[in-house]
Amino acid sequence: MTPIDVDGMHALFRAPVSTGAGTITVSSGAVSTPVSVRIVSGAMERILVILSTVQVRLGGSVELQALALDRYGNEVANVTMSWSSTIGSLQVSPDGRSASLSGGDHTGSGTLTVSSGTKSTTVNVTVEEAGFLPEQILGMPTALLLSVLTVLLAVVAIVLSRKNRRLSRRLEESQAAPEADVEAQPADELEEPLEEYPL
Repeated sequence: MTPIDVDGMHALFRAPVSTGAGTITVSSGAVSTPVSVRIVSGAMERILVILSTVQVRLGGSVELQALALDRYGNEVANVTMSWSSTIGSLQVSPDGRSASLSGGDHTGSGTLTVSSGTKSTTVNVTVEEAGFLPEQILGMPTALLLSVLTVLLAVVAIVLSRKNRRLSRRLEESQAAPEADVEAQPADELEEPLEEYPL
């Protein structure tokens, strides 16, 4: 924080656009005095909902958060906000900064509006069919389920590869075995003896 020295007795301080805290020091010779400065947010200019488009499944819910911002994007504290939705049902937190939107019992599209004073923002909401939800059916997060399936597929691939190598070796051995038996058999055993009949 660097103030602009006007005439040695007065100074002009230009605040930055982000909130924070710092110190300004006024000095003359060996004497100095520090002054603490805190930059606070300005008046609320807009409301931001973290999700720009909301999708929720039948019987499910989604957590939403809204921020009150000044012209520079700093969050403004102590702002009361109200929520409304044309589809599903809302459960708003006591401070009005967050809400839980439930999908209800029918699909469709609607809008969700968050307002405070003369400022408001609206986002689109879609309620979809439940479909296949690993979280509800198997009781585990989707990412964990995919990791488990990946490991199982890798184990199956290793087992099948080993079995394939064993079968290949057995096939090679079975093809070579008859030739070895013929070569090892004595020549006199290969010919049948002639029978003698009286004249």
